[in-house]
Amino acid sequence: MQTAVAEAAGVCLWTIRKWIDGDRREGLTGLHDRSSRPHRLRRQSKRSNDL
Repeated sequence: MQTAVAEAAGVCLWTIRKWIDGDRREGLTGLHDRSSRPHRLRRQSKRSNDL
């Protein structure tokens, strides 16, 4: 059934499973788009020519 839903929605099966998991964990809130941006960025090191 999930495969048919994925095909009808034009997305991959992984996306459908992600949506189902989000709904089970958080209800409708779990289905909202979220940023995929990392929570933290590693500090950039200085390059030798920037000194």
